[in-house]
Amino acid sequence: MPVRPRRGSPGKRALTATTLAFAMYCGISGGPFGLEPLVSASGPLWSVVLILVLPIIWALPDALTTAELASAIPEEGGYTVWVERAIGPFAAFLDAWWTWLYSLVDCAVYPALFMHYLNAAFALAGYHALAESPFLKAMVVVGMVGGITWLNIRGARPVGQSSVVFTFLIVLPFVVLCGIGANRLLHGGGHAAGLFHTDHPGLWAALAAGLPVGMWNYLGWDALSTVAGEVEEPHRAYPRALALALAATTVGYLVPVLIALPFANGADAWKDQSWPSIAATIAGPALGVVVAIAALISQLGQLNSLVLASTRIPFALARERYLPTFLADVHPRTNAPYKTLWLSAAVVAALSFGGLTEILTLNVILFAAALVLEGISLVVLRAKDPEMPRPFRIPGGYPVVVLVAVLPVALSVILVVSQVQDKGWPKQLPTGIALASGPVLFVLAGWTRRRRASGG
Repeated sequence: MPVRPRRGSPGKRALTATTLAFAMYCGISGGPFGLEPLVSASGPLWSVVLILVLPIIWALPDALTTAELASAIPEEGGYTVWVERAIGPFAAFLDAWWTWLYSLVDCAVYPALFMHYLNAAFALAGYHALAESPFLKAMVVVGMVGGITWLNIRGARPVGQSSVVFTFLIVLPFVVLCGIGANRLLHGGGHAAGLFHTDHPGLWAALAAGLPVGMWNYLGWDALSTVAGEVEEPHRAYPRALALALAATTVGYLVPVLIALPFANGADAWKDQSWPSIAATIAGPALGVVVAIAALISQLGQLNSLVLASTRIPFALARERYLPTFLADVHPRTNAPYKTLWLSAAVVAALSFGGLTEILTLNVILFAAALVLEGISLVVLRAKDPEMPRPFRIPGGYPVVVLVAVLPVALSVILVVSQVQDKGWPKQLPTGIALASGPVLFVLAGWTRRRRASGG
């Protein structure tokens, strides 16, 4: 679906390569928070292997696809535009719909994580953990979602600038943690042998347990292609931002885990939201509290970037009349698609009260399904429009391009097979319903458009 400037466009060039890179880092990583279940599920050895391998076979193909196509087609709507040009409006709708679904569910997790880390901060400071009361949860959800929505309505520039601040506040405590931990290791502290220990019988068991967590922590490199119309010199900005963000994410995962493993052995030490307690073990309770505060900032930063990226999807669909056209309206002063922002805020707030914590497999498979379409588009556009200017071109010709398209698909197949064998087909029903909703809604949207066109 070609995204043309209708009824206004949030097309003000507000993001530089630097702020785009920080927004990518916040939206995709936000620090090593969320890796704890990977270590407890797969064990120290296999978790480190996954942290090293997944950037190559899962994150890098997505980043390379985005670098080539976002720089060649720097239009608002991002991947939906690429897929429409390559394989048509049906595939573009599916890509947009599936991505929006996983983004909304993803957004709904951050208020819940915020509450968990808030409890951890109070507990480490010597106070009773906050009660999980419905009123308190409502206050957190409304405050987080409302505040981030307000910031996004102010435009892409404040979102990018705030991402820079968020990143420094997230990373600095881990720099301190790694420095103290490394110093202790040099002086004989910790148990380095624990790094190579694994409680799992083999690779397949480790994959079934840890792959959804690892893939979830590395997904989303195409997300901010949807704001290409708001990026300065996008043909240069995207390759640079993607390279910086991918390197920072991989290092930001690997180094803290390697430093922490000799001090935090066993699955019990790597429970959900355990970084504050790990930091306290390594460097004392004061740093544990600081890391817990960094975790709160991380949830804000990730929600902030994801809202920026995901709300451009319904905006693009509305301009093509697949959704109500009033959602294509933009704010008269900031050019932000404020109606889609408020719609997304309402949906995320509602989902946040559902206690959605076991969503990693659903999110990863929805994302992988969209990524398949984008990989196909990469290959098709190379053949269909070989003369299209590509400021960044994936090197190596068709063999490398095909490999870039195939690697994430192969890993997704491994994920699905491992989950079916581990948990059975019935557990995959929500994922099947989410995938099937795309074609159904496309047919309904087409029928509605035809009725409007005929005056019915």
